[in-house]
Formats: sequence, structure tokens, C-alpha cells
Amino acid sequence: METSFSSRASLLATIPFGLFGLSWALSNSGLQIPNAIVIISFIAATLSMYALLCIGWIKDFPRWSFPAIGFCLLFSTFFMMVRIPDFSYHLLGFRAWIPLCITLILCLMIKPSEESPDTIHTYFRILRPCPYLFGKLCVLELRYP
Repeated sequence: METSFSSRASLLATIPFGLFGLSWALSNSGLQIPNAIVIISFIAATLSMYALLCIGWIKDFPRWSFPAIGFCLLFSTFFMMVRIPDFSYHLLGFRAWIPLCITLILCLMIKPSEESPDTIHTYFRILRPCPYLFGKLCVLELRYP
């Protein structure tokens, strides 16, 4: 976790919340706003929150990334009970966790785990650079000291 505080980074981390406020204001205003604009603003806010989670993971979870963690977990949990008529008449269920899983996989591929030099016991190294496929690839490796 970070020890220094950057007001610029914290200010940039509030952009997804501002986008959600804009989306809510557009959907609940009495103005005749096309439904596509409301949906696009909601999707942009959601994608920016998942991007904020990914950036927070890469930067070792600074304080400004904690709301993104909570949001992504609550968003996935809430959308388990949502039905999208154009997609399917069934509840989304565990398919609602797909965006979070994709985000976590991307984070693991972008930032590989690092070995600590004082490790004595058996450990798992989850990510390791692999020059054969796409530069970096998830590889599970068991090591003994």
C-alpha cells in the first residue's frame, strides 16, 4: 500500500463516480434524452470503475482504489439478480461475475507477481513472463527452497 498521498491521483479516481452521477442524473431527469445516451453513460461509468480497479491493482492498491474494489464486488453481486430481456429471460446469475473475472485476469497478466528474497518455505509463483505467447502469460509454478 502506498505511503505517500497524491491529491491528483485521488482526484482522477473520482471520475468514475462522477460518471455514475451523470448517468443517474440523465436517467432521472424529466428531459427527453435518448435511451442510448443513458445506457452509454452507464456502461462508460462501469468500465471506468473496472479500469480503476485494474490500475489500483497494478499500483499495489493505493487508498484511492478501495472504493473500486467494493464497487466491483457489489456490482457483480447485484447483477446476479438482474434479468436482461434482450439477452435472456433468465437471471444473469454467475455470468454477472464475468467482467470482474476478466478484469482480474488482465491485472494478473499485466503485473506479474514478484519474488520476495526472504522466502524460506514453499511458495507458489502465479505469474511468470513467458516469451512464447503475447509477452506475458499466467503460469503456475511450484518452487521449493
